[in-house]
Amino acid sequence: MSASNINLLDLVPGTSSVSNAVDISIGTNNAFGYTLKASVGSAENASRNMTHTNNVNTFTGIAVNANQASLTTDNTWGYSTSVDSGSTWSNYSGLPLYTAADSKTIVSKNAPSSDVVKFRVGAKAASSQLAGDYSNKITFIIVSNIDPGDVP
Repeated sequence: MSASNINLLDLVPGTSSVSNAVDISIGTNNAFGYTLKASVGSAENASRNMTHTNNVNTFTGIAVNANQASLTTDNTWGYSTSVDSGSTWSNYSGLPLYTAADSKTIVSKNAPSSDVVKFRVGAKAASSQLAGDYSNKITFIIVSNIDPGDVP
C-alpha cells in the first residue's frame, strides 16, 4: 500500500481550483473483479469539511449525491475521477463521512482487471473565502468482489 497527498493549494477567493491527481493502481486476478470505495474524514476528524491550514476557515459544502459538471456553488468541494489516463474526468460528486460500511463506490469491475484510477478534488471559493491551502483525509478501500452465487 502506498500513500499520496492530494493538495488543493493556493486557492484564490472567488475562483475554482482543482487539486493534483493521484493514481490509484489496482490489479486483481479475481474472477469477479474488484470494487474501489472512498470516504472523507477519519475516526480522529469526523468532518466532511476541507479545512484551511489555520484550522479555522473551512469549505462546509460538499457536492453530496450531486453529479455536477463544474462546481458553481460558493464554499463547495467535490471529487472527480478518470479511468483513461486523465483524458476525460467524471462530473464532481461528494463523498460520505468516514465509516468503512458507508464508503461510496468509485469504480467496480466484474472481471479480472488491472487499472489506474486517477482521483482529484476541486473547490469553488466564495469571494470572502480565505486564500490558502485546504485539506482533509480521504480513505480508499479496495475489495475483491465475491461470487454472486455466494450472496445469501
